[in-house]
Amino acid sequence: MSRRVVITGMGGISALGQDWDSVKARLQAGQNAVVRMDEWDRFDGLHTRLAAPVSDFSTPAHYSRKKIRSMGRVSLMATRASEMALEDAGLLHDPLIASGAMGIAYGSSTGSTDPITAFGDMLKHGDMSGVTATSYIRMMAHTTAVNVGVFFGLKGRVLTTSTRNDTPELTPRPFDRDRDGLVIGEGACTLVLEELEHAKARGARIYAEVLGFGTNSDGLHVTQPNADTMEKAIRLALKDAKIAPQQIGYVNAHGTATDRGDAAESRATVAVFGEQMPISSLKSYTGHTLGACGALEAWWSIMMMRDGWFAPTINLENVAEDCAELDYIRAEGRALDTDLVMSNNFAFGGINTSLIFRRWQD
Repeated sequence: MSRRVVITGMGGISALGQDWDSVKARLQAGQNAVVRMDEWDRFDGLHTRLAAPVSDFSTPAHYSRKKIRSMGRVSLMATRASEMALEDAGLLHDPLIASGAMGIAYGSSTGSTDPITAFGDMLKHGDMSGVTATSYIRMMAHTTAVNVGVFFGLKGRVLTTSTRNDTPELTPRPFDRDRDGLVIGEGACTLVLEELEHAKARGARIYAEVLGFGTNSDGLHVTQPNADTMEKAIRLALKDAKIAPQQIGYVNAHGTATDRGDAAESRATVAVFGEQMPISSLKSYTGHTLGACGALEAWWSIMMMRDGWFAPTINLENVAEDCAELDYIRAEGRALDTDLVMSNNFAFGGINTSLIFRRWQD
């Protein structure tokens, strides 16, 4: 017997802001967070100077030195996002956290870069001055899951995962004829998933239900995406949710602004939904936040569904000929009344994931 799962808490840190009102204001204004990274001028051969960093994040004052000594910036962001999500869910000081009944699944593309640099100096120059007892913990790929778990005393299951332009406001350009590649962004996000009856019993506010998911892998090429397996992942999610394609009201695209990626994703989407599906890419605002993008975009997709307004893909002026015909949301965004949204992510290595959320109505 399957159990229904709902989302009762959400918290995130992004270059657009650290709360939904701030993020939505930037989305509605059509403002991305991409900036020129002047400090990158020192890198010879680097053909981009653009990124979307989080500019206003600092270590919370109530985090003790002992608690965070094994954390770099990556884990600090993940921990703060988790704290906000737990507080949002009304669980921050609940004994449930350390009871063994709550686990964690958290991913990052890598750990923090400072200790990686220190290890590089050690290997290249024999200089140990930057290497400390906690360097490896701060740089390891599963640093987020481990540090968040220790910080909050989680004793349940732990799942870990790893994953050119000079006009910042005009890039990236997902699905556009003149797109020229992705921009790296920064952020963290945590969603609290809870069994429905447990959430009801404690009177939790419910944002949405996780109605279905689909995941698979291409098994063909590390960097060349495959539209057929993307399509299969989408259909797996629909099958799991037990709904028809036409019941979905909006698709949040992976949409990284890469030539092959956007083309393949658009073909997969039109194969399932036809040409009338409203779709947009939130990466046009934040760049590709790598390990954080799935959770961040799920958070924003759920909140857009609840508010009945969906952000456009900014910088999309001319749909590329190699991208399929879809109802690309552009310009001022769009008011849509829908109870079902899909959020897709298609990563390097052909790791495809499709999520379906249903708006919760008490």
